[in-house]
Amino acid sequence: MKTINIYIDNIVLNFQKIGGISVYITNIINRLIRDKSNLILIEQINVNSNILRNKLSIPDSIILKENKLPLRLLSYMPIKVKLSEKSLIHSSYYRICNNSLAANVITVYDFNYELGLVRHGIRKYLHCRQKKDAVERADGVICISESTKRDLLNLYPHVNPSKIKVVHLAASEDFFKIDSEHPVCNVVHHVDGIQTKKSILFVGARIFHKNFNVCVDTIAKLSDYELFIAGGSLTDDEIKMLDSKLPSRYHVFSNVTASDLNYLYNHAFCFFYPTSYEGFGIPVLEAMQAGCPVVSTKFSSIPEVAGGAGLLVDNISPDDFVEKILSLEVQSFRSQVINAGFEQAKKFSWDKTYQETIEFYQEVFNKKFGEVRSS
Repeated sequence: MKTINIYIDNIVLNFQKIGGISVYITNIINRLIRDKSNLILIEQINVNSNILRNKLSIPDSIILKENKLPLRLLSYMPIKVKLSEKSLIHSSYYRICNNSLAANVITVYDFNYELGLVRHGIRKYLHCRQKKDAVERADGVICISESTKRDLLNLYPHVNPSKIKVVHLAASEDFFKIDSEHPVCNVVHHVDGIQTKKSILFVGARIFHKNFNVCVDTIAKLSDYELFIAGGSLTDDEIKMLDSKLPSRYHVFSNVTASDLNYLYNHAFCFFYPTSYEGFGIPVLEAMQAGCPVVSTKFSSIPEVAGGAGLLVDNISPDDFVEKILSLEVQSFRSQVINAGFEQAKKFSWDKTYQETIEFYQEVFNKKFGEVRSS
């Protein structure tokens, strides 16, 4: 795409040390640089605190520093950039450029705030208002799943569906089945030696809609299994709950690397994801790529990502989850689920995400300016 000037607004990298959106936007940037696109990155101070940003090799010549207003204020302000010719601007987090020479693209990840799954108060109000405004004013909207697109159109039925494109995410190549051809490496000591444990793995945040309490209640019914938790440190209330319901049957792995997490997926009996809502659900793909059976729900994007390879329940209840987990004790069925997971995971890749994204850039640019340019 050498003929289109592409600006990427990197503001989300200031909010995250690492995270799903950072993984997404840096994968797009990395490939745009690889393909020698006409790329400019709009960045703020302190962006180098982001782990993934630090791994990118970016020439100073393509970095445009934004003004030095406080980040929280800047994040709610329009993108201000001088354009000498028609360009496409893709914001990583719901900002719009008012320049008439700009074709605006945004990515919508989920509707946690709008659906009442996260905090209340002024920040929720500002976030929801900014997102709605961005969706309405953008020339093109990328949704990371069909589920997210449905949510968008339910919340904003006046938005023209023709400007929305579903582009699925992917999992990193850091997640794979460990075998003689793909040996384990760089695993730190605190996850080593777990092979003998019969573990069920829970990964990620433990906020309300992740249903961590249901996870604990489920494992409590499975006396032969232990719960492995990969994520942030436990709160006092979580420790109290775990000590009461799973005494000596849980282990916490905080600040794990990708290699650590891949090792955990490889040695877990299954990956347990009792979530009520996900914009996409990258851990589902990570687990399947690593040969770990997935037990989850039929809500939001999970069926879309897991396909027929996941063991999914209609009701978020310990008894329903127990039934799915125990079905994996039949080795022939477990092998079938693992193989189906490998095949399902092959449908997603960052190269595919990137290709569909740049095709959408071209489509949005052409619709905005009435020009057809070759890639």
